[in-house]
Amino acid sequence: MNLRQRLYLVEVLSGLGLTAAHFFRNMGRHIARALGWSAVRGAVTIQYPEERRPYSPRLRSLHRLVRREDGSPRCVACMMCETVCPAHCIYIVADEHPNPEIEKVPRRFDIDL
Repeated sequence: MNLRQRLYLVEVLSGLGLTAAHFFRNMGRHIARALGWSAVRGAVTIQYPEERRPYSPRLRSLHRLVRREDGSPRCVACMMCETVCPAHCIYIVADEHPNPEIEKVPRRFDIDL
């Protein structure tokens, strides 16, 4: 075996060792819970429809429409978010804003989740 093949074999065995360590640690947790030795659940198991994972207030992946100080939406109806949305779930209808400094405002801004 040349050096390249030996290094590849070492990396494959390292990856298998890491996977086995996670497997046996999680299996030990599940067995301890099943036998009543521990109240801790599995590593990442969440019963999704009944349980929701709490999100941090700083999480930026939640859909939201930011507002100005006066309560009006900060959106200028540029249609960029509607265009780049991979799920095509954002629908915007633009309208003129009474303030001449602000060009457009969304008359309708729907996010179909």
